[in-house]
Amino acid sequence: MILKNYLNNFCQKFIESLDEILIPFFVKNKMFYFLAILFMLNIFKIKRILPKGKIKYKAVVLQKLGGNEDLLSSEEKYNKEVLYYSCPRRFFKIIFETVIIKNHLLHDYKYLINDKDIINSKKKLQIFLEKFLDKLKEKIKIDAIISFNFCYKAERELQAASSKSQIRFIVLHKEGVNTPSEKLVTREIYAKHIGRFEGHSIAVYSEQEKKNILDAKIINKNRIKVIGCARADKCFQYKKITPKNQIIYYTIDPLRGSPLRFLKIHSKKFREKFSSLNKNISSINWKKIHDKVIKILITFAKENKDIEILIKEKDGFLQKKNDNLPENCRYVFGGTGEKLLKNAKIIIGLNTTALLETIAANRFIILPLFNFKNNLYKKNFILDLRLSNKSCALDERDFVRKLRYFKNTKYKKNSEYNNKYSLKSLLGNINGRSSKKLNEFLTQSFQ
Repeated sequence: MILKNYLNNFCQKFIESLDEILIPFFVKNKMFYFLAILFMLNIFKIKRILPKGKIKYKAVVLQKLGGNEDLLSSEEKYNKEVLYYSCPRRFFKIIFETVIIKNHLLHDYKYLINDKDIINSKKKLQIFLEKFLDKLKEKIKIDAIISFNFCYKAERELQAASSKSQIRFIVLHKEGVNTPSEKLVTREIYAKHIGRFEGHSIAVYSEQEKKNILDAKIINKNRIKVIGCARADKCFQYKKITPKNQIIYYTIDPLRGSPLRFLKIHSKKFREKFSSLNKNISSINWKKIHDKVIKILITFAKENKDIEILIKEKDGFLQKKNDNLPENCRYVFGGTGEKLLKNAKIIIGLNTTALLETIAANRFIILPLFNFKNNLYKKNFILDLRLSNKSCALDERDFVRKLRYFKNTKYKKNSEYNNKYSLKSLLGNINGRSSKKLNEFLTQSFQ
């Protein structure tokens, strides 16, 4: 097994190195045949969701954490006729960076720029991708390309090229779980800085995200559907499982919940539209809260040897580790967080989708809302979960009290511990049936 993993990693790194060298060369010289061969070296069948019946369609999935898990959750159970191939998003990103002039000026949430060079290179990229896909179809049948965000800049021209090459570009949009301030800003971005979706169809988690997209005229209403978050389905099943004496802390991204990442890529004129948010937005940083939570958990672990504490780091974002953890406290890296909920009794976090999955799993929740629960301004930067006061820690002392309280509270399978408001408003999944909806959406999109 160790040798197999080593060889797989070696092959992956080797192909990545080849891509970095060969893709730009093949693109610049319009060597579509060799680029198609290289593409086929990059893809592999997703064996976990092989069709149960005869293959009718073939789809290429552009990998993305979270989105992958949504697809797997659905198709592992319901896939009857689609053969899915996994493809690294890197492949089309390199093509994008090779063709698009001044590509650093484009962003996922700022794609419409009035620059002649950029506009012309977008057209060139779309034509190039159409010719590439036509050549690729000579070697492998492809009915659809699946992505997980209609805003990814490196895939925007691929949407149109796919449609022209009779390949359905389908988006299982995994975004939309936003704070009030993020919603306010993204609505404006959708309306004026994204442009039309030129693929086939979009699935979204919630009615609110669907409304935002339709209001911005990004897609026609018959091409978008609300399906909810499929990977959360399994969390509903955890309600029937008595958890172990375990705490999970989903580490807080210091800037998560703030629209600063959207605002900073836009002009001063754009930012002035949100003056009420701009006033103190630079003060929104949860790092101090994160540091306090880590310190408290280490002390709590030392005082409670009978409990296990997991510190789940967000994939792609690593804060400074504390190397002096007690034996019953450890870090967890990689993958999505919903799989950890099965054995967990207490969940700690802020502004993470994992909290919504925790509500579905009916676990105890503690929000470290240190000194800002009743701050109306800062409420704009936290997810609207509407949890009870039992879940809201007002300061460090209150946080410790709630840790002790939930640790000593007996879990009852038939009790409901959390308000389900956010499951509908943000996640679009109130009954654990989104996997079926996702499959139905894909089946309709392929036909």
